[in-house]
Amino acid sequence: MDNTEFRTQRRYLVHGSAALQPEEREPERVRRRQKRVLPRTAVSMIPVAYVAAVAFSCVCILAFSVMYIHAKTELITMAKQVSVLQNDLDEIRQDNQDLMNEITTCTNLDTIRKVAEEKLDMVPADDSQIVYYDQSDSEYVRQKEDIPNE
Repeated sequence: MDNTEFRTQRRYLVHGSAALQPEEREPERVRRRQKRVLPRTAVSMIPVAYVAAVAFSCVCILAFSVMYIHAKTELITMAKQVSVLQNDLDEIRQDNQDLMNEITTCTNLDTIRKVAEEKLDMVPADDSQIVYYDQSDSEYVRQKEDIPNE
């Protein structure tokens, strides 16, 4: 047998035997179904890395969820506080408007005259009680003497 014949017949030497014998091979179908055997280090590292990645992802998702819920709760609380403060501001503005109306009413000259005459028993001044002063060119007046009693 020469080399070409050896290759075409697919006969192989079996461990130290000088005689050519057909190798016992498993059928192709069975060989395809078998799982690949990986080295022990690769087998043990793949699940650990996968589990670590999934665990890290879960922790990140949990952390972001907690932060989101906290922020949302804080936003709702602040919105309620803004609403309360807005109501307080409206009440203060209403009180301010009431006080402005009261001030306007009190500074009205007719109201002042009425209160002075009715509540304080005041009477209007006579012409003899009114003293007129000449106004100088400037609007600033200095009093140098006491006002005379007549």
